Amino acid sequence: SCLLRFYPSATILQQRADYLRAEHWTIFGENYQALEQPAPNPSMHALVRYYSASNGDHWITSSYDVNFYSPYVVEQTLGYVYDQQQPGTHALYTCVTADGHHFSSLKATCVGGSYLRTEGWLLDKNTAGAQDVSLYSCVVTGDTKNDFDSSLPTCEGQTSIGLLGYTLAQPS
Repeated sequence: SCLLRFYPSATILQQRADYLRAEHWTIFGENYQALEQPAPNPSMHALVRYYSASNGDHWITSSYDVNFYSPYVVEQTLGYVYDQQQPGTHALYTCVTADGHHFSSLKATCVGGSYLRTEGWLLDKNTAGAQDVSLYSCVVTGDTKNDFDSSLPTCEGQTSIGLLGYTLAQPS
C-alpha cells in the first residue's frame, strides 16, 4: 500500500493509522482502500534532502523517519532510488561525521566519517533521458562541513564536488 512505501516500520505505521482514524481524518473514509496504488516494481523510495537550521546540517536520505524524530525539515525530493541493486546501478551511502554532519558517499568506507546507512541504488548513466535526474555532491562555499546533494550541476550557486549518478524522476 501507499502508506507502507512511506512508513516501512509496521509499528509506526499502525500507530499513525490508528491516530488518524481516531481523529476521523477523511483519508480513512469508507472506501479508502480504493485509493491504493500498486507499489512500483522494482521497489523504490524517494531520495529527500532535509535541513536542520539548528545545526546547519543537510541530510539526504530515503528514510521517512527523519522528520518524526528530529528538527530536520524537507527541502526537496531529489528523485527516486531503487531499494535493491539493479543492473546498471551503484549504491549511495549516507555517512556522518563525529560532530553530527551528514554527507553522501559512493563508498561505504565513508572517508572522513562513519557509515550510517545505504540509501538505495542510483543509475550509473542517464538512460531514460528526461526521466532521469542528475545527482551532484556539493558543499556550501566557505563551509567544508556543510555537504549536500543537488540535481543542479551548479550546486545552487555553491561548490560542486562531482556527479554521484542519476535518480529517476518518477517511480517506475
